[in-house]
Amino acid sequence: MESLVLEFVVRAALIAAAAAMVLFVLRIRTAAAQHAVWTGVLLLMLALPGLILLAPKVAVPVLPSTGRYLSREMAPYYPPSSASATQQLEEMSAPGSAPAWSWSMIWVGGYVLGAGVLLLRLAVGTIRANGLNSAACVVPVTVGLFGPRLILPEGWKEWPQGKLNAVLTHERAHARRRDPLLQWIALFNRAVFWFHPLSWWLERRLSALAEEACDAAVLQQGHDPRDYANYLLELARAVQRTGVRVNVMGMAMPGSYLPQRIRKIIAGVSTSRVSSARMASAFIACAVCSAMLAAGRLEHTPQIQAPPVVSLAVRAPLPEAIPAPAEPVKAPAPVLVAQTQAAPVQPIPPQPPKPLNFDAASVKPTSVPDGIIIGDGKRLMRKGAGLQMPRNTGGPGTADPGRIHFPLITLKELLRRAYSQYYEINGPGWMDSQAFAVEATMPAETTREQFEEMLRNLISDRFQLKYHSETKEITGYVLSVAKNGPKLKESPNQNEAVPDVPGPRQPFTRGPDGFMAPPPHPGPGFALLNARDGQRMVNQQQTMQDFSKRLGGMLDSIVTDGTGLSAKYDFTVTYAGRLGKDGALPPSSPASPPDDVAPLPDFFSALPEQLGLKLDKKKVQVQEMVVDHAEKTPASN
Repeated sequence: MESLVLEFVVRAALIAAAAAMVLFVLRIRTAAAQHAVWTGVLLLMLALPGLILLAPKVAVPVLPSTGRYLSREMAPYYPPSSASATQQLEEMSAPGSAPAWSWSMIWVGGYVLGAGVLLLRLAVGTIRANGLNSAACVVPVTVGLFGPRLILPEGWKEWPQGKLNAVLTHERAHARRRDPLLQWIALFNRAVFWFHPLSWWLERRLSALAEEACDAAVLQQGHDPRDYANYLLELARAVQRTGVRVNVMGMAMPGSYLPQRIRKIIAGVSTSRVSSARMASAFIACAVCSAMLAAGRLEHTPQIQAPPVVSLAVRAPLPEAIPAPAEPVKAPAPVLVAQTQAAPVQPIPPQPPKPLNFDAASVKPTSVPDGIIIGDGKRLMRKGAGLQMPRNTGGPGTADPGRIHFPLITLKELLRRAYSQYYEINGPGWMDSQAFAVEATMPAETTREQFEEMLRNLISDRFQLKYHSETKEITGYVLSVAKNGPKLKESPNQNEAVPDVPGPRQPFTRGPDGFMAPPPHPGPGFALLNARDGQRMVNQQQTMQDFSKRLGGMLDSIVTDGTGLSAKYDFTVTYAGRLGKDGALPPSSPASPPDDVAPLPDFFSALPEQLGLKLDKKKVQVQEMVVDHAEKTPASN
């Protein structure tokens, strides 16, 4: 009996812990969804004793303890030091030797007494609830296990219409959800398993979640949260004045949970619905864990030791210091055993790969110089400031591949460089405004993928980053070849050349068309030149994948390369206006080209005319990073 009770207590606690873990991992926070999961735990707790006794068990192998034991061949050499086992059993079974009471009898008596009191109280409460009427109620209540009915207190006709509508919505939600029946089952479970703290916790938790779910239903109907909170306080004061508490599903039962309900209503109860996929995942995970914890049985597996390469064993009588057995036992003749089987070679388990880290790294908060605005991970200089913008340099594919120097960068921009697969990064506002100085060194042959992994590990270590991914649909574009074919010039050098320009950079010069002209620059390069009437993109030794990614950043969207062109190209495209989130925007000032200069086309017309390419819109699924936690002050270097 004691072993069954102990097994039930442990298994029920483990099932509840598994359900709590599933709710935490899947981020299920709405009251209705949590109520459904804990109702499943309640029903499983009621069925658990039957499952333990009757359901088939699944063996879970575990290693045995390392305590010493005697083999059957050696048992005759170690007899009991006093009387034999038969004599001890006869003495224990002799009449008059058993005590008049035992701890098992006391425990059974205490259990029957506690369960009887609680079951009697439940029966009386059920009978009283079925006989309730308006005169006996001071607050609205919903009663009835299989046919719920709503009882309003006397004087409800004098209530304002808003209060009456809120009360009816709340109590109808109780009836629709079958909360009176579920609460009665929780009380029955508490009466039967009153010795388990989980039964008391489930009863209170289900009651609180039911009220919170009905509060959410009221707010979903458009009722004002503050007015609704005042209605609850009025009803709670009425209960306190009369001193009567009805143990059924009521709207405003006074107690420790009512202040929490008021705070949640004012702050905004979560009314969003949990997706069917997440709820199905939660129930499947809970079902699997519950089945394992309810039907699992620990079973010891024998330990087999490999025999030595060569061993000689002689079985001989034990030393004289060991007491002789009660009856003389003839020792077996010495046996010589020779074994030459080689011990099996144990495979060495594979070692997990070591994480990639920078050789040395420093991350420090820094101040933003006057005249520079940081926002959305981009640095902007105020007009007329005349400041030299700090430049973030170094890394794979640059003139300094073994070192990065980021004198002024935000955490969001660091995340963009480390997690390039995400379309958007959402997090606290300080990630756009707080600047940091980052210095790090690495091997010169580090690849782009390795560099991003190093940067991810650095951010995780210094900022204690925690995040999750979400999917959303946006309007994207496909870059493809126009009808008459591409008009692109392949770069003379198709290799991955690294620019190496010693000394200061040469200045830009302004051309006759009003656009700045960049100086000669070896290797890959890109320049975005602005004029009053439009923009010009100068691309040198660029692939279509690079061009698509750059267009996506300028259009604040996703641009997929569908050209099928794999070479590197030198090309320039000039167009009117600017590129932004809404596509091609008009010029910042009215265009007034000279008489001998034709007006610039818009961007979507310039692509086929000048490059033989085109952009088509399409719907795409993108991933965005949602930062759950990040330390504003990085860990010490």
